[in-house]
Amino acid sequence: MRPVVLFGVVLLCYAALFIPPVFAGGHVHNGVHAHGKVLGIVSQTNLGHIDQTDARMGSDVYSCENLSTDDGGAMRVRISGGQIFLATQSNVELEDENTEIEVLADSGTIGFSEPSTGTLSIRTPAGMVRAEGGSAVAGEITYKGTNE
Repeated sequence: MRPVVLFGVVLLCYAALFIPPVFAGGHVHNGVHAHGKVLGIVSQTNLGHIDQTDARMGSDVYSCENLSTDDGGAMRVRISGGQIFLATQSNVELEDENTEIEVLADSGTIGFSEPSTGTLSIRTPAGMVRAEGGSAVAGEITYKGTNE
C-alpha cells in the first residue's frame, strides 16, 4: 500500500510543476493579457471599478473589461493620446477594433477628449460618436435609456 501512496504523491508533485496555474489572475503571454491587450491606464478614480474589483490609479485596462462607477464615483482613463471620464453611475467597456478603440457605453455620462491623431469612438445603443478626420475633439455623452 505504501508504494501506491508514494507514487500518487510523486504524480501530484509533477503535476504541480508542469501544469500552468488556471486560477492565477491576469495570465500574460507575450505582453497580451488573458482579456486582450492593454488599451488604457486609470489616471484618477473614486468609487470606480474594473470588472468586479476596485480600480486604482495606474491600473491597466484591457480589452472587454467592464468599467463602472458607483453613486458619487468618477474615473478617468488615459487611452493613447486621449482620455475618457466616467461620471457617477456610469458603465462602459473598451474594445479594440484594430484601427480604433471603441468605448461601448451602456449607461451614465462619459466625457472624452482626444488629439487630432486619435482613434477613439463612443458607441451607445442610440448611435456612434467619433471625431471628424484630422480634428481634435472633446465632448460629453449622457445615455440614460432608449428614450433619453
